Amino acid sequence: MNEKSKKRKLRKFELLSLDYQEVCEIYEECETAFKVAFFDPQVEEQIKKQEEKENIEPKVEVAPETSNETGIEKSEASHEEKEFVDDSKITKKIVRKLFKAIALETHPDKLFGKEPDEIKDKEELYKKAARAVRRNDEHELLEIAVSLGITDILGDTEVFLMLDKAMMNLKNKSSQKKNSIFWAWFHSSGKERERIEVQLEKQLGLKKRNE
Repeated sequence: MNEKSKKRKLRKFELLSLDYQEVCEIYEECETAFKVAFFDPQVEEQIKKQEEKENIEPKVEVAPETSNETGIEKSEASHEEKEFVDDSKITKKIVRKLFKAIALETHPDKLFGKEPDEIKDKEELYKKAARAVRRNDEHELLEIAVSLGITDILGDTEVFLMLDKAMMNLKNKSSQKKNSIFWAWFHSSGKERERIEVQLEKQLGLKKRNE
């Protein structure tokens, strides 16, 4: 792939990352407003009973029961687990490469003589990258690398091809948030909002709080 095509793809990734950040901020606003407006009577009744019980009995930690609620058969789960393990090996390899490249720019030992503001910003990025490594989050590491202008690492075929996977992941996560009931209710009004609220009560048993 030539340099022009590489820059175009990097620019697209940066724009998708910024778009996803904006979607996350709006989604948080939608979720907060939704939870203020609605409540689940059954859940609130359970909480009330639990609080009453705790007033007369010592608190006992109970381990949650496990069940196959996903509906995935064991054979399917085993197949998916195998695919995850195989994919995980590739991911860990890429994560190590990305973190190494980021560390060369942000590790405290590499910041001697830099301006205080730059040292502070890069130390924060280093910590953020270290947390991403613990989560095996190659997408966040990619965002950090791109924000630092680290593009040489993208000469690695595995890393560069991962950009497509990362962009698809960002698109999917944005789509999930935009298709959520929080988002739909928050961005509706008039008759459309009334219709959604009726559905929420009928299908989910949620009640609107008294305004």
